[in-house]
Amino acid sequence: KPLIFAQARPEGTGNRTRQYNQNASPARPPNDRRTTCDELFLAARKDYLAPPSRHDLCYMNDRCPTCGALHWVADQVLHPPKNSRSPYGMCCNHGKVALQRLEEPPEPLHRFFVGNDAQAVDSQQQYSCAPQ
Repeated sequence: KPLIFAQARPEGTGNRTRQYNQNASPARPPNDRRTTCDELFLAARKDYLAPPSRHDLCYMNDRCPTCGALHWVADQVLHPPKNSRSPYGMCCNHGKVALQRLEEPPEPLHRFFVGNDAQAVDSQQQYSCAPQ
């Protein structure tokens, strides 16, 4: 490979000459995420590592007998209060909290949330994409 010699540095910065390999790729900044052919070649030669098994919570199919909220079986409280009908504490605090059912919203607002016409769908998409 041909070598190229750099010119001497200006006065006061040292008078050394450096040699460069003409075919070498220029140094990249440390945060540059592009890969080179050599890096891809080396990655292809590595042994296959199976991904770790995913954490599966199964289904939320256990209902609170008091309020009807869905829970995972693992959400049950280990020692629920003795007078409690609910083994869960996060939804209705073992039956201590009971919320009244909400009234139906006025027609324009109801159509905004559940309508299927073009204006309602557009409004629903805008509402879903609004910053929180």
